[in-house]
Amino acid sequence: MLFDDFLARINAADLQMLPGETAHVRMAPPHRRNAVMPAPGSTSVRVAAVLALIVPDANRNAAIVIIERTGGSSVHASQFSFPGGKQEQDEELYNTALRETQEEIGVSKDHIAIVSELTRLFIPPSNFLVYPFLGIMHQRPVYSISENEVQQVYEIPLGDLLHESAVKQGVFGSSAGYQVQAPFYEWSNVRIWGATAMMISEIIELVRMSGK
Repeated sequence: MLFDDFLARINAADLQMLPGETAHVRMAPPHRRNAVMPAPGSTSVRVAAVLALIVPDANRNAAIVIIERTGGSSVHASQFSFPGGKQEQDEELYNTALRETQEEIGVSKDHIAIVSELTRLFIPPSNFLVYPFLGIMHQRPVYSISENEVQQVYEIPLGDLLHESAVKQGVFGSSAGYQVQAPFYEWSNVRIWGATAMMISEIIELVRMSGK
């Protein structure tokens, strides 16, 4: 999918009627499908924001930016995910996503346009309520990664993820120490599962809906 085609589809999409929960379920591990969303105003959860950044790759295809996190003691260590992190005090959530993106992969918020907030998602293993934002850049980024947090950055062609063949089933190690059977997106040596796959599923559904 060309970047300009993606822009046309997103501009035509009804961003007031997000397909979030339905799209999330398609890529949710079985144990996540009945996860209960925290009550509004709950102070027992941690709040975070992530950025699903769509950029033109070297061939002017629409590509989604995915980071591979470094290993370590974090619940999300060594996973493939969107850039993002914990909200600081009363910071606006879209600013959290932009700030974390700049800190982790060196892309300035001045070059990113936020298109829409996507459907929030609760992640029980880390007790995070995550607010995803869809952003775009009209030029391919120059990355400067934070080596303490990010091992590598990938630009995955969105068109490749639109194919049903990109969805596989696999077994993953959970943060709780047990094995989880889950759907995932496969691209090259990248396997994206869990919350990030669920959020990608919503973006893909938006693209499909606006292309009808």
